[in-house]
Amino acid sequence: MTVTQFIRIHREEGSLDTQKSFFTKDNENSKSIVFASYKIALFLAHKNKPFTDAEEIVKPCLNIAARILDDKNCENKFDSIPLSNNTMTRRVEELSSDVHLQ
Repeated sequence: MTVTQFIRIHREEGSLDTQKSFFTKDNENSKSIVFASYKIALFLAHKNKPFTDAEEIVKPCLNIAARILDDKNCENKFDSIPLSNNTMTRRVEELSSDVHLQ
């Protein structure tokens, strides 16, 4: 997923048809995982939180919720979301450069 695609989907988030048309069955999981990573990076940036919070706080909380809900599929998906400090930094830099280009 490119930054431009993320921005387009984020802007049209209310449109379920837009989201459905973007995510195909073949790539739904991987694109959704990357999209979640961008959304978490954007959320942390808006809240002025350190990007290390994603890996140190957000991911463990997601896994706790998945275990409590007894959903192994969710737990596996949450584990695969890239939330490292470097990834979060890169995501925000990509979003920032895209905004500057517009």
